[in-house]
Amino acid sequence: MTHPDALFSLLPLNDRATLLVNHPENNTFRSTLKSGEAVLQVGHVRSACGNPGTLVTLGRAGDIYVTGSNMAKIQCSFEIHPETGVLMFYDRSLLQTSQVLGEGVVPFEAGRPRRILIEKEKTTSIAMGGETRDLVGFEIVWHHNDPKATAAKVKAWEAAMPPPDPRLARTMEHDASDTVVPSGMATRIHTRDCGLPKMRWKKAQEEPLGSGAFGTVYKALDYDSGRLMAVKIMKCSPAPSSGKLWLKLKREVEILADINHVCLSSSSSSMPRARRRANCASRPSPTSSTPSSHKVGRMAKPKSSWD
Repeated sequence: MTHPDALFSLLPLNDRATLLVNHPENNTFRSTLKSGEAVLQVGHVRSACGNPGTLVTLGRAGDIYVTGSNMAKIQCSFEIHPETGVLMFYDRSLLQTSQVLGEGVVPFEAGRPRRILIEKEKTTSIAMGGETRDLVGFEIVWHHNDPKATAAKVKAWEAAMPPPDPRLARTMEHDASDTVVPSGMATRIHTRDCGLPKMRWKKAQEEPLGSGAFGTVYKALDYDSGRLMAVKIMKCSPAPSSGKLWLKLKREVEILADINHVCLSSSSSSMPRARRRANCASRPSPTSSTPSSHKVGRMAKPKSSWD
């Protein structure tokens, strides 16, 4: 049976993943579901990496041992955001060979940080390794059916202080060889658009924080950083030909973008949305307690051992 403090388990999806579940190095994480299937449970022991928010690392030198020269020493990791308490998945391989899968899932993209928000209702599995990023695959099996219960469990994980990994008491004899480089690039490094990527976000709650003459402000989560924001969705997206309305909107965005003061919020991003709507996001200052109706609550991330 799974440990009561485990947050979720990794169910193997192919033969190579099954071999990893049964590998002696992964005895600390191996468990069995009620259905009798062998899995690797996550969250019941502290990671050996030293970062307090890291649930587990996977790789040839990770908490969960992943064999093969096509795998990085630290291939990927599951981590809890230190401020928002959401679960993030990090691709830590130099060759960027980890991915998240699921219907409607927000994937990794070229030009963005190799980290992504894990959504229980969308992220169903992970895969890693090789040119096609599918040498090893695991399904994510959550231990709580209620999304709110799962979120509360994740947020309370760090305060619970799980015990250390028993393997820390001895020298781990993992494969120290270099990672084999794939024969070709899975994605192109050059793209036509040299600008910054558009911000990807989801509503953290359906109820708006407020509304004004130009639009409505919502509490939101950034998919790529796990940080909280306030996103203003414009009631309309005026074209340059609309005259004064366009100039007012343009002036507001420019003023927000130029703000750089400890006591004031600053703009993070502005971009068009579908159905001729636009949204605007901005970071709060460390001293601001409540963002105004058109400004965002986006918190700064403390430096971690991975940065």
